[in-house]
Amino acid sequence: MPMTSHNLTANQNTGFGSLFTLNLAFWHQVYKGISFKYEVMNLANQQPKWLIGDKLQYTNQMDNYGRGVYFHVIIH
Repeated sequence: MPMTSHNLTANQNTGFGSLFTLNLAFWHQVYKGISFKYEVMNLANQQPKWLIGDKLQYTNQMDNYGRGVYFHVIIH
Protein backbone atom coordinates (compact mmCIF):
# COMPACT_ATOMS: atom_id res chain seq x y z
CA MET A 1 0.00 0.00 0.00
CA PRO A 2 1.78 3.14 -1.14
CA MET A 3 1.57 6.25 0.98
CA THR A 4 0.46 9.32 -0.93
CA SER A 5 0.67 11.92 1.85
CA HIS A 6 2.92 12.17 4.93
CA ASN A 7 1.36 14.50 7.52
CA LEU A 8 2.58 16.15 10.73
CA THR A 9 1.06 13.39 12.87
CA ALA A 10 1.41 9.77 11.81
CA ASN A 11 -2.28 8.98 12.29
CA GLN A 12 -3.15 11.41 9.47
CA ASN A 13 -1.00 9.71 6.80
CA THR A 14 -3.04 8.85 3.72
CA GLY A 15 -2.70 6.35 0.89
CA PHE A 16 -4.69 3.94 -1.19
CA GLY A 17 -5.29 0.20 -0.89
CA SER A 18 -4.90 -2.40 -3.58
CA LEU A 19 -7.41 -2.53 -6.41
CA PHE A 20 -7.89 -5.50 -8.71
CA THR A 21 -9.66 -4.60 -11.94
CA LEU A 22 -10.85 -7.20 -14.41
CA ASN A 23 -12.37 -5.99 -17.67
CA LEU A 24 -13.45 -8.35 -20.42
CA ALA A 25 -14.37 -7.60 -24.03
CA PHE A 26 -14.81 -9.55 -27.23
CA TRP A 27 -16.24 -8.82 -30.63
CA HIS A 28 -17.07 -10.54 -33.88
CA GLN A 29 -17.94 -9.48 -37.38
CA VAL A 30 -21.57 -10.21 -38.27
CA TYR A 31 -21.60 -8.65 -41.76
CA LYS A 32 -19.00 -7.05 -43.94
CA GLY A 33 -18.36 -3.68 -42.27
CA ILE A 34 -20.46 -4.40 -39.13
CA SER A 35 -19.15 -5.90 -35.89
CA PHE A 36 -20.71 -6.54 -32.48
CA LYS A 37 -18.69 -5.87 -29.34
CA TYR A 38 -19.58 -7.20 -25.88
CA GLU A 39 -17.87 -5.64 -22.85
CA VAL A 40 -17.96 -6.17 -19.08
CA MET A 41 -16.19 -3.62 -16.86
CA ASN A 42 -15.13 -4.41 -13.26
CA LEU A 43 -16.10 -8.08 -13.59
CA ALA A 44 -14.74 -8.87 -10.09
CA ASN A 45 -16.84 -6.01 -8.63
CA GLN A 46 -13.93 -4.53 -6.65
CA GLN A 47 -14.09 -1.09 -5.03
CA PRO A 48 -11.13 1.28 -4.60
CA LYS A 49 -10.23 2.18 -1.01
CA TRP A 50 -8.47 5.23 0.36
CA LEU A 51 -6.73 4.61 3.68
CA ILE A 52 -5.58 6.70 6.63
CA GLY A 53 -3.50 6.06 9.76
CA ASP A 54 0.13 5.61 10.81
CA LYS A 55 0.20 2.19 9.07
CA LEU A 56 -2.66 2.97 6.66
CA GLN A 57 -4.88 0.63 8.68
CA TYR A 58 -8.19 2.57 8.55
CA THR A 59 -10.51 3.00 5.58
CA ASN A 60 -11.18 6.68 4.96
CA GLN A 61 -13.25 6.35 1.77
CA MET A 62 -14.51 3.50 -0.40
CA ASP A 63 -16.23 3.97 -3.75
CA ASN A 64 -18.70 1.51 -5.21
CA TYR A 65 -18.38 1.53 -8.99
CA GLY A 66 -20.31 -1.69 -9.57
CA ARG A 67 -20.20 -3.68 -12.78
CA GLY A 68 -20.94 -2.33 -16.21
CA VAL A 69 -22.14 -4.38 -19.17
CA TYR A 70 -22.03 -2.82 -22.63
CA PHE A 71 -23.06 -3.85 -26.13
CA HIS A 72 -21.68 -1.94 -29.15
CA VAL A 73 -22.52 -2.03 -32.83
CA ILE A 74 -19.43 -0.97 -34.77
CA ILE A 75 -19.68 0.15 -38.36
CA HIS A 76 -16.34 0.22 -40.14
